[in-house]
Amino acid sequence: MIAAIIGAGLASPYSDEAEDFEEFLAAGVLPESPLEWGFTMTALAVCFPAALLAVNIAGRRRLGSLFSVAGRFRWPLMFRAMAYSLLAIGLAYALSNVFFDDVTIMMDGAALAILALTLVLVPFQAAAEELLFRGVAAQAIGSWLRHPAFAFILPTPIFVALHVYDYLGLVDVAVFASCAGFLAWATGGLEVPIGFHIANNWVAIGTAAFLGQNPAEPLITLPTTIFSVSTTLLITALMYFDKQLTFQTTGTAEAIERLPGQQWPPEAMPPSGPPRTPGTPPPPQPNSWPQG
Repeated sequence: MIAAIIGAGLASPYSDEAEDFEEFLAAGVLPESPLEWGFTMTALAVCFPAALLAVNIAGRRRLGSLFSVAGRFRWPLMFRAMAYSLLAIGLAYALSNVFFDDVTIMMDGAALAILALTLVLVPFQAAAEELLFRGVAAQAIGSWLRHPAFAFILPTPIFVALHVYDYLGLVDVAVFASCAGFLAWATGGLEVPIGFHIANNWVAIGTAAFLGQNPAEPLITLPTTIFSVSTTLLITALMYFDKQLTFQTTGTAEAIERLPGQQWPPEAMPPSGPPRTPGTPPPPQPNSWPQG
């Protein structure tokens, strides 16, 4: 789905901007043009409603079960994760050498436009990626392979491949994807990974927008990679040991019950359990979220 959307974008009148964007990413920096940035972020953000629509049509399941074992999106968990991440990542950036190097802070219109687009589009972009890779893909794999590690490790190479960085940048992305998958399993939902993803992109992109880095001077180095990976692992550990985030990891039959309608193929999916009379609760169903 992502490949189709990006492919359509590359064939559009903005293909030159898309190619320039890939060159910026390959150099480890962000594009200076708000049009380039807005185009790419929008292409990723539309994957969010597309994924919901596809699952609703093909899976005939309640959409809430895609987000958590509670059968709904738990907003307090996402906001708590965002607060953790913004505080930790912001402090980490403040303590890093990037603010002590000889750099020029850009306060022009382009930087402000990129920042505004980032604040608006990143939540949708982050939610789309988490829904696809830690939601749909993880639950599909978890329905075949029981151990939860498979559900979150197997989609990681595809997630990493969609990021155009050098090998150090890809290592950083792989660690983040693994931690996001672990947090999805530990918290029984996507709210914490989404909050973590939003905060990470807000700080990283917002900082880069005002530093005005030259494409010939990559930001991704071994020290910055070690620094970023360490910060990701620290935030993951802090949120894992916060019992207000990891208190619920099992679901109920009501949360994952499929919508009424014809199942496909009918012969392979007969009704489970004895016949029910109207008004009686449904029989216990297996949780669609991968469990250990």
